[in-house]
Amino acid sequence: MSALLCTVLALGIRADTQSAMALGSEPVMTARQRQLLVPGGDAFGVKVYASGVMVVGTADIETPQGVKNPATDAGVRVKDIITAVDGVSVNTVEDLSDRLQNCDGDPVMVTLQREDETFDAVITPVCSTDGKFQVGLWVRDSTAGIGTVTFYDPASGWFGGLGHAICDVDTGEVIPIDSGTVVGAKVLDVRKGVKGAAGELIGIFDDSQQLGSLKVNCNAGVFGQAEQPDAWQGEAIPIAFKEEIREGAAQIVCSASGQPRTYDIEITRVMTATGANGKSMAIEVVDPELIALTGGIVQGMSGSPILQDGRLVGAVTHVMLGDPTRGYGIFIESMLEQIP
Repeated sequence: MSALLCTVLALGIRADTQSAMALGSEPVMTARQRQLLVPGGDAFGVKVYASGVMVVGTADIETPQGVKNPATDAGVRVKDIITAVDGVSVNTVEDLSDRLQNCDGDPVMVTLQREDETFDAVITPVCSTDGKFQVGLWVRDSTAGIGTVTFYDPASGWFGGLGHAICDVDTGEVIPIDSGTVVGAKVLDVRKGVKGAAGELIGIFDDSQQLGSLKVNCNAGVFGQAEQPDAWQGEAIPIAFKEEIREGAAQIVCSASGQPRTYDIEITRVMTATGANGKSMAIEVVDPELIALTGGIVQGMSGSPILQDGRLVGAVTHVMLGDPTRGYGIFIESMLEQIP
């Protein structure tokens, strides 16, 4: 999961467009607070540990009696989350492995979470042709990758990034967080995006920079608490309400060159009514320097702050595979709504 930016095909998604507002006009806002946030743009490393162990596959097992699949026979499905074995909680692959290896072939009861449902299933291990008891499960308990910080709130210590969820690379499901950490990251190289293939920021984690702990992983991004008051420094600027965002010139901040820099883009469509799942506005990279460096939007740039008229309006979320200079962003309001 080295790349966190979801890719989308250019399918001509229809959306309503918000009319441009007169520059300097201010809508009547009585119930909403215009927060002041420090824009991000720094690359960061994300390490996520799931709540339980996610089933990413099942396997047939060769036995002296023929091919069997104990997990499938017990009703276990890909995308299920295993939270306990025989009533004992499991949070890591090692926990699950220890519980299953000690069963000596006896049936085990696993507690599963499937969407909003929790239930038990009994798996009976089978003896494979090499004499080992197996249940036929492929599982994962953690994932990691590089993304971009969107904002830091100096008043509360909360930060946000990515603009979309961290999903399991095999199942596509949002990973439920048990714990997670954010560390510094260094961009070392760029694989340019081309038509039909998303590019990628290539980097490494800097574990010497322990930036914060993750609390939320959802369709609007990842959010957490900074461990240090000066985790992200810079001038706090006002956010833009979605009604104020207009089609036209804007900027993004990203670390494709190794350090946060500002590049020119165009907001080509604002989807106030239908913007969902990280697609609140359509954007196009027009900065020649960024296009020469990355080809446009690449994996690892998700979360890059979008600025317009001196305000923080949102974050980059998706790239169009048919044209890497084009993609989507999410409203900053949509991200802030996810902070507890």
